[in-house]
Amino acid sequence: MYTPPSLTIALLMMITSAICWGSWANTYKGVKNYRFELFYWDYAIGIFLVSLILALTMGSSGHDAFSFVNNVQAADVSNIASTLVGGAISIWRIFCSLPQSTWRDWRSRSPYRLESHWW
Repeated sequence: MYTPPSLTIALLMMITSAICWGSWANTYKGVKNYRFELFYWDYAIGIFLVSLILALTMGSSGHDAFSFVNNVQAADVSNIASTLVGGAISIWRIFCSLPQSTWRDWRSRSPYRLESHWW
């Protein structure tokens, strides 16, 4: 893990991350006449490769127990399973809430609304 050695570098990294928050929308608006599917794959693969390069270089720069390689080697099945379960729960919440919100929107526009019912 990379820990900035000074406040100046920490602030510079923070400002850089704030600028990169809108990178998906900004880069997609910047390329005209480019199919969304191709842009999606190019962007996803590019972000993954840049993250991997930064993890192997800046993430392993120290000689302490917090380097990227040591953290990956220390991960066991329970850590990986917990991460996958957390991701599945996050995705499941999206899948559960979307049909409910769609149903509420459709029901509120319906001329056959029954105001006395609980829904």
